Amino acid sequence: MPIALRDSVDKMLLAGAPYREIVQFLRENDVELSRQAVCNYAKQFLCTTQQLRMAQENYKLLLDEMQRTPEMDTSEAIIRVVSNAVLNTLASATPEEWKDINLGTLLRETNSLIKVTAHKQRTDTLNRTAEQHALESIRANVFSALHDKDPALYQRLSDALNEIKPDLDQDK
Repeated sequence: MPIALRDSVDKMLLAGAPYREIVQFLRENDVELSRQAVCNYAKQFLCTTQQLRMAQENYKLLLDEMQRTPEMDTSEAIIRVVSNAVLNTLASATPEEWKDINLGTLLRETNSLIKVTAHKQRTDTLNRTAEQHALESIRANVFSALHDKDPALYQRLSDALNEIKPDLDQDK
């Protein structure tokens, strides 16, 4: 089927056109398909369309979470969105739905989420420590060079840093 014709059928499906109208439209364009063939295509197409809509909605939730907390990285935002979705699903489950929940699977998946979160926090801490060591090394080299090249500037900078250090310590 030509792409333009398929696109027209897709638009008709999204608009809710009855299958008989789609079959008639295809006949008018020299394509013979049964109602059942159109029905099978519609099921697959609408399922794919729904999955895309869900993916877009999840991506939007992810972006919203990241905008609310700009210092958060993508993996942390994903963990938050998934955790929130799981908690909302569990909180809204009816007693009948609880019977269908496999507690072993739920616990394994929850444990996996906890492990991923802990690993991310540990990695962030290690990275932050490495960055702090690098910055301290750079600062020491700059101060050493500045002390030798421009003692007056070195003294002013040291005094300014000593003056604001209590403020910086309070922010931690």
